[in-house]
Amino acid sequence: MIIIPLYIILFIYLAYLVVIGVFSFINFSHLFHSGSLTTISFLVTLLMTALVAITLFFTFIFLN
Repeated sequence: MIIIPLYIILFIYLAYLVVIGVFSFINFSHLFHSGSLTTISFLVTLLMTALVAITLFFTFIFLN
């Protein structure tokens, strides 16, 4: 059986959070820069918000 240390999983989780943070920053800076909410930017914002909410929910579930 393959054994994966806990710190490897935490590094992957940290990388995921950094990528989500960078994409969120780029998305919201684009919205503030352009000053308009188009269909594509709305869908990307909705997708990013949903991914963050799902991540926080499953983190809460796994830590309980």
